[in-house]
Amino acid sequence: MILFAESAANAQDMQFSQAYSNPVNINPAMAGTTERNRFVFNHRNQWPSLQHSFRSFSTGSDHHLNSTNGGIGVNLHRDVAGASQLTNTLISVSYSQHVRLTRKSTLAIGIKGNFGQRAFD
Repeated sequence: MILFAESAANAQDMQFSQAYSNPVNINPAMAGTTERNRFVFNHRNQWPSLQHSFRSFSTGSDHHLNSTNGGIGVNLHRDVAGASQLTNTLISVSYSQHVRLTRKSTLAIGIKGNFGQRAFD
């Protein structure tokens, strides 16, 4: 097992043509903003005519918590890129708290934790 640590990190999010269809991925405060359970699935195959195209998958779910007036969410992302089959896998867990300010407005605050793995063939 090899472990690396850095003091600074840079990242690039996976790009989907309809990224807004997974709101918890964009903003963890969106977890539980609906009264019902939400399940999402996104897929992108960029440049499919290439022998080794770039493929991205994203799936997630979030649930409203009545007891705390908040929400929880889970996302799974997988990205496979190019001839070397560079694979990025990311699991995210989100929690949000919703505070009613007025009858028509709510403040939502969220936090997100990630675990990721990168590998190549």
